[in-house]
Amino acid sequence: MANPCGVTSSIWRSGRRTCWAYLRLKTTRTQCSSGVSLGAQLAIHLASYQADQVKGLVLIAPVFEKALKGSVRWARSLRPVIALLVGIIRRLDWLGLYRRRLPSRDLRALDEKMRTTLLTPGQYEEMIDRYSSPWPHSKVFPTANFIQEIMQMVRSLPLLSSTKVPVPTLLSRGATYTDPDRSREMMMRIPDVKIVPIDAYHWPLTERPVEVRQTIESWCAGLARISYRLSQRGRVRLQGWRR
Repeated sequence: MANPCGVTSSIWRSGRRTCWAYLRLKTTRTQCSSGVSLGAQLAIHLASYQADQVKGLVLIAPVFEKALKGSVRWARSLRPVIALLVGIIRRLDWLGLYRRRLPSRDLRALDEKMRTTLLTPGQYEEMIDRYSSPWPHSKVFPTANFIQEIMQMVRSLPLLSSTKVPVPTLLSRGATYTDPDRSREMMMRIPDVKIVPIDAYHWPLTERPVEVRQTIESWCAGLARISYRLSQRGRVRLQGWRR
């Protein structure tokens, strides 16, 4: 996950406060925040900590602790062990014992390759086996950050049951990390939620990029029209009061 603040540590640690400060500095008015998977978790945290700056949330395949299934679910019971392991690895990093070189990964090329070689012929099972596992990420992520990402996947999220902003949520019809029915149940607790099913097995952005983009752009355009109408009504009322 990219860190917009340029902080070398994980944004989930002390760098998170820096990110909020960065957003306050760069944001002069309310905004719509969007995120996919762990990015959706970050958007939820932003809506919780900076509610006055968030006009809407667009969540793509959000990960909820209670909806996890499969091999990732075991991490829920090992959170104390994982946290201890992260602390040990950070100390080793501080002592200079870390990998000096990490291979790069071209995500755009990876997506294009997957669509060409696996999705087009319909080899969905092979695609899931090859790309849904988190372990290949350990080759391109610093070890502490990789382990901490696993810990964040099983972290409880702030409650959005009291949020007043619209929350369109794009969910895959099939899922590898989470139970789709359980995810929908969690999302339905949000007052103004709209669930949009995407015909994808794992990654909506990778498998259906055009459909995802059009859905988000259409929703943002509708929200902009509503905001404009409300601002015009407010202007008319203000002018009438002045008279």
